Amino acid sequence: MIKIDINSLNTKDKIDNLIATLDDKNTYKLNFMNIKSLPKDLILKMQSIKKNLIITIDNTKLHYYLINLGFDTILKNNKKNYQSDLLENINYIAIAGSAGSLEKIIDIVKFLPKSNLVLFIIMHRKKDQKDYLKDILKKHTIYYDIVSVNTTTKIKPATIYIAPTSEHLIIKNNYLLLDNSDAKHFAKPSISVAFESFAKELRSKFLAIILCGYGSDGSDSLELIKKTGGYVIIEQPFECKASSIIEAAINTNQYDKILSVNDISKLIYDKYYKKYTIEKNLTSFLNDLKKTYNYDYSGYNKKHIIRRIEHYYNILKTNNFSSFKDKILNDKKLFEELFLDLSVNTTTFFRDPEVFIELKDVFKNIFKENKSIKIWCAGCSSGEEPYSIAILLEELGLLNRAIIYATDINNTILQFAKNGLYSKHSYKEFKNNFTIVHPNSDFDKYFTINNEFVSINDNIKENILFFKHNLVENEKIDDFQVIICRNLIIYFDKVLTKQVFDLFDNSLDKNGVLILGSSETFYNRYNYDVISKTNRIFLKGNNIG
Repeated sequence: MIKIDINSLNTKDKIDNLIATLDDKNTYKLNFMNIKSLPKDLILKMQSIKKNLIITIDNTKLHYYLINLGFDTILKNNKKNYQSDLLENINYIAIAGSAGSLEKIIDIVKFLPKSNLVLFIIMHRKKDQKDYLKDILKKHTIYYDIVSVNTTTKIKPATIYIAPTSEHLIIKNNYLLLDNSDAKHFAKPSISVAFESFAKELRSKFLAIILCGYGSDGSDSLELIKKTGGYVIIEQPFECKASSIIEAAINTNQYDKILSVNDISKLIYDKYYKKYTIEKNLTSFLNDLKKTYNYDYSGYNKKHIIRRIEHYYNILKTNNFSSFKDKILNDKKLFEELFLDLSVNTTTFFRDPEVFIELKDVFKNIFKENKSIKIWCAGCSSGEEPYSIAILLEELGLLNRAIIYATDINNTILQFAKNGLYSKHSYKEFKNNFTIVHPNSDFDKYFTINNEFVSINDNIKENILFFKHNLVENEKIDDFQVIICRNLIIYFDKVLTKQVFDLFDNSLDKNGVLILGSSETFYNRYNYDVISKTNRIFLKGNNIG
C-alpha cells in the first residue's frame, strides 16, 4: 500500500501531479490534512480507482461531501484518537480460532447488539464432527440469523455465517463460496484462505479477529489485510492455553490491537449499539432540535447525520443517547459544532417547483427582448440553485444571452458548487422537481451519469461565475436584471435584513425581478410590484418609497 500525505492542493501543478500518481495497479492510503475541498478532476480520478483507495480526512465538511458522492472515508479527529474510531467503516467481521476458541466466540456473539453487521466464523473442527456450532450460537442471539454455509450463499445483513468443517470459505461479489482445494497450514477450513479472500473483496470494511488455537493459520494473511485497508485484532495470549496461533499472529506485527475477549466484545457492542440507538431515536431527536433551535433537519441525508452524531457521541463520552441529547439541547455551541457546519448548505435543484413554473412566464415576458441578462444568485450554496436557473434559461432559449453571478460566503462550498457533482440519491429528487416544471423535457441531457454520482455538463456551467461575497460586509458587485436570494435572509436580524435589502435594491435595475424564499418577508420600504405573493416574486418599480 502506498501512503500519500496531502497537505496542500493550492496550485494546478500539485493537483495534476497527484492525479498522475494514482493508478489502478496499486492500493493507496490518501491522508488529506488541512484540505477543505477537492477539485472535480481529482474526484473523478479517485472515483475511477475507488476500490484501491483508503481515504483519511481531518475536515468534517469534505468528509461528508465525499461520503455523499459514494466514497468510504475515515474522519480523523486531530485532538484525540478514540478507540471506537477503529470500527468506523467496518461492516464485516471474521472471527477465527482453533482449540479453546469456542467459548470466546460465544462470549462475543452473546453481547452483539442489534445491527446490520455481518459476521463470519472460521473455526478449526474435526472433519466428520456433527455441525453443532449453529445450534449453540442460536441460543445466544435473537438479533442475527445463523447460517451454516454448505452451498453458494448470498450475504445478507444481520447474519452470522459459519464456515463448514471440510471446505474453505471464500467470498466473491457478495456471495460466499466453498473451495475444496488442499488444506493450508494443515487446516480446512483455513483461516488464511478465508482472510485473504475477505481482504481482497471487503478491503477497508473488514475486521479480522484471531482467537485461541494451535499452529500459525491466519498469520500469513495479515499483511494483505493491512495493505488493503482492513483491521486486525488479536486476543491477549495470556487468556489462552493454546496460544501458538496468537503468538504467530503477533510476531508478524501486522495488527491494530491486542485485546482481551471482554474488551473485544465491548468495542463491538459500543460501536454497533450506539449506531442502533442513534438510528432508533433520530426522528425524535431532529424534532427536538427543531423545537429548541428552530433548525429543521428532517429532509437532510440521514446517513450523513448518523455518522456525524456517532462521531460526536464518542467525543462527548456519554453513557447513553438520552445523555447525549441533553448535552446538545442544552449547549448551543455544541449544537453548532455538531450540526451547523454540516447543514446550512443543503438545497436541491428546482426547489419549490411552483416557483420555477412561474419564473418561466416571468422570464419569457420580461426578458424575451433583452440582448443580455445578468442574474445574481446570492447565497448560492453548493450550486443547485444557479444551475437550476441556468437549465431553466436553456429550456427557454435564453441561456446564451445570460450570465449568472453565483456567490456565497463559504469558499469550501463554492468549490463544491464549481465541481457540479451530486449524489445519485439526490438526483432522483432533482429529476422529479424538474419534471414538474418541464414535463415534456429530459433532465438527463444536462448531466453525465457516473456510478455513484452525477456531473453537471459544461455547457450549463459556462455561463455561471462562482465567487465569494459576503452580503453583510461586501458592497455592490454589479447591476442586475434578476436577483435570487432564497431561504437565507430568514437567518438575519432586522438590522442586517434592512442592510441586505438596501444592497439588493441598489443592485437591481428598474423593472428587475427579485425572488425571495417562501418564509421571507419583503422589506416594505421599497416600491416593488408583487408578481406572486405566494412564490415571493417581486418587480422593481421606479422609486424608493
